[in-house]
Amino acid sequence: MYLEQDRDAAESSAFEARYRTAPQRMRALAWCGPESLASSPFAREQLSAVRAACSDAMGRPVDWDMRPPGQRVERGGASSAASSQGPDAWWCSSCSSRSG
Repeated sequence: MYLEQDRDAAESSAFEARYRTAPQRMRALAWCGPESLASSPFAREQLSAVRAACSDAMGRPVDWDMRPPGQRVERGGASSAASSQGPDAWWCSSCSSRSG
């Protein structure tokens, strides 16, 4: 979808309308780890662009294993897996399985 070069333009527009800010898109994509793990150059570029936009929006560098300051980590679901990595992990629930 959003990370595929031949994606449907309507789907991409809907994604961007639903997730209006870079931090919202970063969380919705739920990517973990460096962009270099993406399966295509296009996906790497998309991930990098979303991360860079999120860094600009946050006013500091962010990566795919961080959460914005003040973001509450809730118990259960994706947050419980992320919270086991420390207070900054939050973008996805599978980060803990990739980092071990």
